[in-house]
Amino acid sequence: AGIPSTNDHRPGHGRPEKNKNKNGKKNQFKVCLDNGAGSWDVAFAKGIDNLFHPGVCFGAVEQNDCHASADVVIFNEHDFIWGGAHRNAARGGRIELPEKAHPSQVYVYFAHEAAGGFGAELRDTSFTSQFDYLSYVDRRRSAMWWPFGPSLRSLTDDFDVFRKRREERVPAIAWLATDCVEPRASILRSIADAFPVFSMGECLRNAPPPHGLPERGAVDPASHASFQRAMSDYMFYFAAENAGACDGYATEKVWMALSRGSVPLYFGTDDVYDLLPDRDAIVDLRKFDSVDAVARKLRAIATDDSEWAKAHAWRFRDPSTWPRGFRELLRATSTDVKYGVCDVLMKGPRGYRPSRERPRQARCDAAVKVLGRKL
Repeated sequence: AGIPSTNDHRPGHGRPEKNKNKNGKKNQFKVCLDNGAGSWDVAFAKGIDNLFHPGVCFGAVEQNDCHASADVVIFNEHDFIWGGAHRNAARGGRIELPEKAHPSQVYVYFAHEAAGGFGAELRDTSFTSQFDYLSYVDRRRSAMWWPFGPSLRSLTDDFDVFRKRREERVPAIAWLATDCVEPRASILRSIADAFPVFSMGECLRNAPPPHGLPERGAVDPASHASFQRAMSDYMFYFAAENAGACDGYATEKVWMALSRGSVPLYFGTDDVYDLLPDRDAIVDLRKFDSVDAVARKLRAIATDDSEWAKAHAWRFRDPSTWPRGFRELLRATSTDVKYGVCDVLMKGPRGYRPSRERPRQARCDAAVKVLGRKL
């Protein structure tokens, strides 16, 4: 029947007499997807397709040219960055949203890029202040947490490949990347001098990708299973974030590797430790003072049963004992994303600080030390 009537934001342009949908249900919002579902990058955004259909407090979901009658308009970062949406050429390409159709209309922004990298618009307060609420990866700086991570379904589906024995895996680091963004490319080059690397993407390619590997962005269960099965052949995965160490920003690279049992070589935010199932589940490249030191660690995991077991022990524990942060991550990625939006609409500014009142998104730290040298 929708959300409780105590919500700050109300459907029907805020008029109580219009606070019902055609079936008589209260608190059902008319939602507009700015430029439609086709403008979204759904790769690695688990469950985002739920946003495109009615349910919970979404009485109707319309696409394209739907601002005028909508209670809520949802914008997406991919459309702004790669689609050029709402850019004013006369003002140097500045992003300017259309004027709200009525005072009670709510603007929500969904973003998944690092604020210190491709998502630089998130650090521009003249941009973010145009929205009422932000849905983003960094939990501390957004109204609605929209993280990368495994869902309960994918974690369960991946268990068969997670259990693949050490002897059945290639003792090497796998990597798939479409670009050679620094500093991750140079980090991997240095590691490759001391430990085998199979780079199968467009960057530093020295090996062909596994046969039958699905295209990037394929989100159906069969494609996910094919990807995880193929990549589980490798003991390790190079899970370095594109933009380096960015506060609150950990992506699918580390989570997909963990879920299939490939030990992630991680370079990114310290905040990942708040979400990990076990600190021993990753090899954090910042914790080693040289390439030789990390190579020794990898050889130990590759050859010693106890070291291998330590990195994988978390998956065989009672889930109720998993760290709270990891369980909260699973809850967020396994719940229909509409519930998060509806909670924001229910509580409004009383429960969630609007975008204009929140601190700017964090930069990425380019001065961290990795393998004994400052980047």
